[in-house]
Amino acid sequence: MGDFFKPWRRKIGVVTLVLACLFMAGWVRSHFYVDLVRIESHQLRSVGSMLMWVKFGDWNEFNNFSSKADFWETDNAKDVGWLYLRLNGADDWKFCGFKFGNGFGHNGLRFLHYWVVPYYAVVLPLTLLSAYLLLSKPRVAKPKTIVEVPRL
Repeated sequence: MGDFFKPWRRKIGVVTLVLACLFMAGWVRSHFYVDLVRIESHQLRSVGSMLMWVKFGDWNEFNNFSSKADFWETDNAKDVGWLYLRLNGADDWKFCGFKFGNGFGHNGLRFLHYWVVPYYAVVLPLTLLSAYLLLSKPRVAKPKTIVEVPRL
């Protein structure tokens, strides 16, 4: 068993599998809770099977709107989940759950820019990569043959 983890690809496979499990836990949690990480005018949200990055256009406007200045917030998805899903931008781009553009959020607060990535787009590639790295057989190095040159 000790030889199984000798190649670097197996170690990287375990790390990608752990990351896939963490994102899967976030995916399940996003159905019940809205998590929000805020750094100045940037926010990373986890809600409704999506990861959202939002940059507010005016940091002072956001501070006046938001009474909480916490770094991390968690709310029940039943109470506030619909607020985070209403992005009404005129210049949106949508495809298979991905979305980006400019727009307004709830109460008319202006977003400068936002990106939405579904959790499946992170979990599935990480799972496939970890399966490949863990289950594929390592290549065996070919022994080098020494060719003797006859002396004259």
